[in-house]
Amino acid sequence: MALFTPNLSAAPADHPRLIRSTRTAHISRTTDILHLSLQRGDLQRARRAWAVLVRCKEFDWKAGWRIGLAVLEEEERGRWLERAFLACPDEKESILRELVLTYIAHSRPRAALDQLELYLHSFPFQDNPTLHAHAGMLCLFLSQPSSPNDLPDHALLRQARQEFLATLALDPTNDAARAYKEMVQELATAATEESFEQEASDDESPE
Repeated sequence: MALFTPNLSAAPADHPRLIRSTRTAHISRTTDILHLSLQRGDLQRARRAWAVLVRCKEFDWKAGWRIGLAVLEEEERGRWLERAFLACPDEKESILRELVLTYIAHSRPRAALDQLELYLHSFPFQDNPTLHAHAGMLCLFLSQPSSPNDLPDHALLRQARQEFLATLALDPTNDAARAYKEMVQELATAATEESFEQEASDDESPE
């Protein structure tokens, strides 16, 4: 009578390998679903696939941080980018730019400028003309008076000018930065003249 010999593929020693193989196939299929859903514009399915993948230790979410940005809800993007900024040292310039744009989209210009000021004067951010241009435009925006009777913030205007000068030093062909720099100069000159006129008017006013 022949003895029963179990199939080697079903041996207990091979069970973990089978599980790993099944898990790898599942992750691969889920990744395919994610990309296909994005191509079709099916964000709901893409978000479900992404939610599964980020829970898998085998999935490198750091390499796919841009995909996460594409599938996440608007209110989740800021937290996601903050997390990615700390976890992806080789992508910090790109992530900082996206984080700044996200803050601007959420009507948080001061937070966007604060984030730039925190890193802009350190390597490698200091050599990025786009980040300097963003900082200049934010300074220009925030310098504007809240009421018609107020004057622009001179400190922010000076900072805006410096940021646009830094942009042009790194990218001399940036015509937008050059135009903004001239605009800042005109605003600063007009504000200074208006300030002098206001002071003269106050001096002439009877006590």
